[in-house]
Amino acid sequence: MDEQNKQGSDLAAMMAPKDDKKKALIEFLKKNKRLVGIISAASIFVFILVIMLAGRGKAVKVSYATTGRTDMKIAISASGTIQPAHSQDIKTQMTGKVKELFVGEGSVVKKGGPICTVDNPAIQSEIVTMWLDLRASRADLKQTEEDFKTTAVLELERAKQRAEVSVELYKQKALAKIEVVSAELDYEKAKSAYARAEGSLNKLRASITKKELDLKGLFKKYAMDEEEFAKKKALTKDGVALFELVISAPFDGTITDLSIDVGGEVSGKEGKICTLVDMSTWIVTADIDETDVTNVKIGQPVQVKSGAAGTEIMDGKVTMIGSVVKRMGMTRTVEVECGIEDTGGLRLRPGTAGRLKIITSSLSGVIAVPLESVFKKDGGSVVYVLNGNTAVMRNVKTGKSDRDSVEVVDGLKEEEKVVTTGALDLEGKIRAKVVIDKGKVSR
Repeated sequence: MDEQNKQGSDLAAMMAPKDDKKKALIEFLKKNKRLVGIISAASIFVFILVIMLAGRGKAVKVSYATTGRTDMKIAISASGTIQPAHSQDIKTQMTGKVKELFVGEGSVVKKGGPICTVDNPAIQSEIVTMWLDLRASRADLKQTEEDFKTTAVLELERAKQRAEVSVELYKQKALAKIEVVSAELDYEKAKSAYARAEGSLNKLRASITKKELDLKGLFKKYAMDEEEFAKKKALTKDGVALFELVISAPFDGTITDLSIDVGGEVSGKEGKICTLVDMSTWIVTADIDETDVTNVKIGQPVQVKSGAAGTEIMDGKVTMIGSVVKRMGMTRTVEVECGIEDTGGLRLRPGTAGRLKIITSSLSGVIAVPLESVFKKDGGSVVYVLNGNTAVMRNVKTGKSDRDSVEVVDGLKEEEKVVTTGALDLEGKIRAKVVIDKGKVSR
């Protein structure tokens, strides 16, 4: 009872003014050392208990990859656009109405196959006139070549032979000098006649070549097929053209962007009828960072994935590296074109988005881990290796890497479990308790 009264008086003293409070508190602690010890021990216990409970609640859920020897392809990855390697706008400078239309959007046509016919009598007459003139010139050339062989060539050979015989006879004193002179003059005349005939023949040939080029240009101008036109046996009857102005396909392909219909007008100014796309060969173009493009070489293998093709991989090669650096904000890129060698039977569409990997080098029999497993620390690299339910930080030496994996040159051996998913939550810790997510284990 006295002890309680004493503590009470001490507490009362602590309620005194400020200076008196300090003295009273000091006196109270001196007289109650046992009570203070009990309070301190209880506080420390509570603190440790909180830390332990907090630690138990922060176990990290992780998955892992088991290390092993593997082959690694060092690649540059980029997004690109898949396009046909060969396409052409089918245009004509012809003006007229569409009489017949032989194709529709998506139609497949062969080289020389008809796309449409156009009604324009003036152009028909122009083509017929040029064609008939060319045909007549070719017939004239054939006759001229025959005449050249039977006259100029033959006469030259005979005059030469007579001149040579005359010289020999003169040497044998069997022929007078005047006869030799006469034979030599005949030979010179024959050579002159031969030269004139040959000049006329070459001039005719040049004229025909020009007519052929003019007619070929006309067919190209009107998007017509010369070979198909040449097969026609008759062009006119009673002054009326017997052939249609047929717009033809210049190569095998698929019709896209069809912009005409039967009865519609074809304008000689605009002239576009459709786009013809060769669906058999494809390219993918992508902009590669200028720091990466130094490792890209013509002929390097390429793997291409298309969003429309799912997980299928198409093989190809680098076919073109641009020479101009493109600037967009802070980025600088160079355009690279890759030819797709095998589409794997996939039906692609122009403009499809693609993801490509350019294989710049290959490694064999190395240990590699996913890129997300490796962290930088104190100028080096570290990974987290599983030891039971504990993840332990380990220093490693890394080598080459791509966008997915990195080679580990030293610090890991085969059959070790390296944390992948969840590694980010372990960054900076020496060791940590983990919960292994069996459903996401990758090997």
